[in-house]
Amino acid sequence: MKVRHSSFLIGVTAALLALTACSAPAPQPSSSSAGGDNAALVAEAQANVKVLYGSTSVAPKKKVERVKGASLWIVSCGEVAVGCAVPAAGAKAAAQELGWKATVCDGKFGAANGYNDCISQGVTAGASAIVTIGVDCEVATASLSAAEKAGIPTATTGGANCDSGGVAYDSLAIDPTSFYTKVARAAADTVIAETKGDAHVITVSVTGIHIYDLMIKVFKERMSECKGCTVTEVGGGLGDLGNGNLKTAVSTAITANPDANAMFVTVDGNVGLLEIPQALQAADRNDSVYVVAGQGTRLDLIRAGRGLDAVIGWDATWQGWALTDTALRLLAGEEISVNDTSSGIALVDKTHNLPKDAKSTLFADPVNYVAAFTKIWAK
Repeated sequence: MKVRHSSFLIGVTAALLALTACSAPAPQPSSSSAGGDNAALVAEAQANVKVLYGSTSVAPKKKVERVKGASLWIVSCGEVAVGCAVPAAGAKAAAQELGWKATVCDGKFGAANGYNDCISQGVTAGASAIVTIGVDCEVATASLSAAEKAGIPTATTGGANCDSGGVAYDSLAIDPTSFYTKVARAAADTVIAETKGDAHVITVSVTGIHIYDLMIKVFKERMSECKGCTVTEVGGGLGDLGNGNLKTAVSTAITANPDANAMFVTVDGNVGLLEIPQALQAADRNDSVYVVAGQGTRLDLIRAGRGLDAVIGWDATWQGWALTDTALRLLAGEEISVNDTSSGIALVDKTHNLPKDAKSTLFADPVNYVAAFTKIWAK
């Protein structure tokens, strides 16, 4: 497999477009190659895809006693982004089911120290527990330290814990390494199966955020098993989000790689944000480039056949419920480094796993997790 690098970072959400900063230096190209037959790999990928068409989710079963009169402070990575707002709303709904007071604070993607500010507000408000969505520990150590000193338990979903000793989240609602490794590997298998082992892929992501860095790494590792396949990376720093280079970078990569027949975008919210459908249409490549992404918040694009063919989806609302479940367990005295009562993943495309409601843009897991959680939260 050959690997090539492009110059610019692709953004995470529309809110980040408001940020302004200098572009990161362009990374230097690097490449590796291999040749040979991929029949065995394609067969394996096709078998994995069949499994992915069914949900890998398991309903939570471990009971925990309800804690009465608690308050939950929920820090959303950025409320203008569906991938942040939906789990935040799920966490709030779950807290209300428990009879708790719940407050959502918009971290605004860390702009103006938004993450630390939100967590600090929770400490000042005397919250019983503080949970975050998509906030890595290392960018919020000051406020997490304040929460620890105040005796307030903390947890996250979609964020990574600090590696070194000292300040850290008390628990993770999911194991980010395990979960997002599965997502990225599933995306690679989908590409290998769709292209029958002749994949020339453009990857679109953001550097400096743990789960996205991990997803690109795992995707490339799986694609490296595909002999003769190529991967072209589009990457850079957060400053590129606000200066017009983002959409240009994708368009340039499409034009510069006429042999590209697939694209992997870490989260599907970026597909619309970066006008990938328009870029593919302008290059007359909408039908020749197979686009797969993680998450499952832009299923409307799959229905319309516009710049997104499949997603490795997970239920974002379930993630929020699992986060509140984690907070409950911490308040009940459980010691849990990883709770892992969140959803699994499923492959969504035009003929599989789309919601029955044609207006819905969100992937919804078939498991009735709300009933499962309310059952295990013993009254």
